[in-house]
Amino acid sequence: MAVIAITNKVEGSSLTVAQTGASTTASITADANSVLFAHWGTGLLAGSTAPSITVTGTALTWTAITSVLYAGSQRRRIGVAYALVGSAGWTGTLDLTPQTATDGLVWIVNQATDADAGAVVVPGSVVTATSASASTLPITLGAALRADSRPYAMYAAPTAQLIAPNASWTEIAEESISDVSIADHGMETQWRSDVFSTSADATWADPHACAGIAFEIAAGTMADYQQAMRDSMYVVAPYIGTDMSTSASTELRAINSASLAVLTSVIRTLVLNGFLTEAEFYQALAAAEATAYPSEAS
Repeated sequence: MAVIAITNKVEGSSLTVAQTGASTTASITADANSVLFAHWGTGLLAGSTAPSITVTGTALTWTAITSVLYAGSQRRRIGVAYALVGSAGWTGTLDLTPQTATDGLVWIVNQATDADAGAVVVPGSVVTATSASASTLPITLGAALRADSRPYAMYAAPTAQLIAPNASWTEIAEESISDVSIADHGMETQWRSDVFSTSADATWADPHACAGIAFEIAAGTMADYQQAMRDSMYVVAPYIGTDMSTSASTELRAINSASLAVLTSVIRTLVLNGFLTEAEFYQALAAAEATAYPSEAS
């Protein structure tokens, strides 16, 4: 299986009050078949709702993952989007355009290599959190759907104070703006590089309004994963039990049936999330049942 690597490509900020035009990043050179993640934060000195950002870049198609409003009267917003880079790689700049006026803008662009282009963000894995006042903000992710996945998170607070990542995670980049004439904003990105962890958090010195977004990034390719699932049927099925079809022990037979039910549920979840086709589901289930109950297999 492929091993994900995540690195920073560029970060920056704009100190423009009532900005409506685009901010342009420094030049980015992205690796072939990589994924770019664009993180952004907006803020208002007054008003009600901080705007979202539209990310554009020549020959790249951006998909918004989510955004979160926070910080009293919703005067701060953070968000993240991703784009797939083709086999030739990519070099260029990105434009970040506020959908309505913003008083200040901060951004971080990271790159992930060996991520699954067919399911970069594992379906259903995105978790957000906010607090009106805190100096740390835990986020609990669901269990990894894929063994080779890695957790990824971004945090923000309206402060220029250092944002420290979870002690077991690696900070990728941090950017902040603080000026009396604009809406100050600090933002940080981090990931767990060695294993999947369901516990993300970040800390800073003093309590502030804050927000975070975390999700699961899948490694490899969809074909790799589907093949691994097919192969796993021949590993898992024998442990469901030996042939219980002629056993006098109804207890052992019940255990075998329960194990099959759990396996069926797991495989069905993979189908619903697009990791296995319906045909592959039935093939995998038939293989498991045939191994567990060979004398009853038809």
